[in-house]
Amino acid sequence: MKMLGVDFGDSRTGIAFTETGIYADAVCVIFSRDIENTCKKITEKAKELKAEKIILGYPINMDDTIGERGKRSELVAKRLRKLAEIEVVLWDERLTTNEAYELLKLNKKKDKSKIDAVAATVILQSYIDNTEREML
Repeated sequence: MKMLGVDFGDSRTGIAFTETGIYADAVCVIFSRDIENTCKKITEKAKELKAEKIILGYPINMDDTIGERGKRSELVAKRLRKLAEIEVVLWDERLTTNEAYELLKLNKKKDKSKIDAVAATVILQSYIDNTEREML
């Protein structure tokens, strides 16, 4: 199944993609501070790649509560469902950015713009590893 992975952020949103539902690859970073504009660009990318599902990172707090960022992701998911007209899954993204930094061995203070697409890849790969492979 073709799926788009999304690491939504206030100014940068990472995008990843899987053609086969086995491995995720980083695609791009969307630079936008406007949620509506970001959702439109995510939808355009999903349509361009013929994605059948969007996996959106869901920032759940370490104590399992939903904070402001989680609530924003819920709003983004709702908007994407309407715009893209495909399934949108909120997927726990706790510690994915830290994992992305570790994978790339990057400096957290200097390399923020490089990390977002990799974080989206980690989110999407986590979803694949925990759900999709069971279906194969």
